[in-house]
Amino acid sequence: MFHAVMKAITILFGLLYVFALGLYGIVRLNMFSQEQADLSLLILEPLGLPWSDWFRLQLDVFGAPFVNLIILVLITKLARRRKRG
Repeated sequence: MFHAVMKAITILFGLLYVFALGLYGIVRLNMFSQEQADLSLLILEPLGLPWSDWFRLQLDVFGAPFVNLIILVLITKLARRRKRG
């Protein structure tokens, strides 16, 4: 059960991260207004916590959520049930 919940959380987090990165990329190509860039940064900021606060010089607003995504993937893989026998 825990594995299924972690898998759903990881997929949701990954989709939200890709959506925010895509939105920011589209805005940088001047397809939308600057307010949309603020929206994507508003989504990316909390996704990167706590790493974006602790390592301000090493991680930017785009790299910190990736660290959280890697941690979620590792927890999901570790939570998988092992079949014995």
